[in-house]
Amino acid sequence: MVDNRYTILVSNEQFRFTRDQLESDPGNYFATYFFGEFAEASQGAKELVVEKDVHLFRLIQAHLRGYDIFPLPDAAIPPYMTKEVAIKNLHRDAQFYCLGKLEEKIKELELMSPNGRTGVRRDSPSAKRYKFGDETWSGLEWMFQDLNNDGYQLMLGKLKNLDMAIPSEQPLIPGFSLTFCWAKEHRYYVLLASDD
Repeated sequence: MVDNRYTILVSNEQFRFTRDQLESDPGNYFATYFFGEFAEASQGAKELVVEKDVHLFRLIQAHLRGYDIFPLPDAAIPPYMTKEVAIKNLHRDAQFYCLGKLEEKIKELELMSPNGRTGVRRDSPSAKRYKFGDETWSGLEWMFQDLNNDGYQLMLGKLKNLDMAIPSEQPLIPGFSLTFCWAKEHRYYVLLASDD
């Protein structure tokens, strides 16, 4: 029986993949190495050796296997990195290996983060705060998460033509006003901006 698995050796730890997994993020370095125009592909290579961080590569493996990896659990963070540094380094690795889907997920994570690259300090009196909320049409409960300014502006740009009537049970968060509301797939979504 032919072994259809491919091995990536990272700092002496073996990571095994199927072809479908390696091609799940199109155009990446690994798929090109094993199946593309590299000489190794034409020679039927089944193993690649890279010198990268094992902890971060476990996240790359999970991503290529189709799993959501965000938010990162503390156990996935290398013991010598903060969570912020680990995400920054994972982003660099995603760029290095041309993992476009992973790059997009990291960018979305940064935009949804209240501490993302807004250029305005959170404790600044001029820093407006934003929230994204959603609830099922059954109206059980609203769930909210903080957005940074970039994330808020990105969502406004994408959704500006979807405005609709506000649900009867408006989300109430002291100090915030409703700025946008839309519905999709049996859920209501809202954007809120701080009143300050």
